[in-house]
Amino acid sequence: MSLAQGVSVLLMPGHCLISAAHAIKGLTDMCLLQEESWPLPRVFSLGPSESGAALCGSRPDLSARLTGGIVLVGGNDRLVPESQVQSWLREQFAHMDWGWATGAAAAWLVEAGVITQGKVSVPEQLVDRGAVSPWLNVSGDLFSVNGVWTTCRAGTAIQDVLLFWAHRWMGADVARALAHGWVQERVGGAPSHERRLPDKVAEREAPLLIEAIRLMESNLEEPLSTEDLAGHLKISRRQLERWFRRYLDTVPSRYYKDIRLEAARERVRAGDLPFSEIAAACGFSSPAHFATAYRERYGCTPSQDREKVSRDKI
Repeated sequence: MSLAQGVSVLLMPGHCLISAAHAIKGLTDMCLLQEESWPLPRVFSLGPSESGAALCGSRPDLSARLTGGIVLVGGNDRLVPESQVQSWLREQFAHMDWGWATGAAAAWLVEAGVITQGKVSVPEQLVDRGAVSPWLNVSGDLFSVNGVWTTCRAGTAIQDVLLFWAHRWMGADVARALAHGWVQERVGGAPSHERRLPDKVAEREAPLLIEAIRLMESNLEEPLSTEDLAGHLKISRRQLERWFRRYLDTVPSRYYKDIRLEAARERVRAGDLPFSEIAAACGFSSPAHFATAYRERYGCTPSQDREKVSRDKI
């Protein structure tokens, strides 16, 4: 089992938006961190969310056959798809590689007789006890692995499932990288002006990433595209993006822009060069574009930053 054959995320009627967002982002991050080319998740909607809002995803073609894994995202209410969709889902289960189900979606699997033995994690209030097989243990655990199925509660429990399988499929380092990234996003805080630098692990495991950064630093005035960078290194664009995501938690274009802004800020603060010259020297298409990017990064315009430095010197 893995994501190599792809994964389809099916948003069930009444699905939890938090579960859906975590599932889609987590699976996407796992695919981007993988050394091989794993296809990104396909997202389909089988009904509106528990709030009535639509997150994303189109209705699936009920004549099509899904490949790889299937993730059913449910909510906290016992809502089920229409009968035609239920029949289509059963056909997909017959040949899927693996499946995950959250909240009410897990309860539906029990009541529909898809899971009849072993253990499932689902709140008891979502399950009709009369429909439960005597060989099935309905558990209050955060998640349970039962053959090809992994079930969990609604909400953020899907993150525990993601980390469990990331560790199994991709190793402890990837699981730690995912967890670290998610914690940073949850905690938030004031944005840092410091660019994240490659650590010793990145230097050892991805020396071409270090070379890519050197190429960026050497080509400020006429920035190279991500395709050009990958071409210079004789690797694929996807591989380069995976390295930046894994070791620096960003994408090449964003990192390159930060390098150019750092170089520009040194010039802004060091003297009285016209901002138009600084913008051109650091690869910005116009002074206006430069000023906008500068303000987004540092919280002030180039002129405000220069004025502040001048005042501090007095």
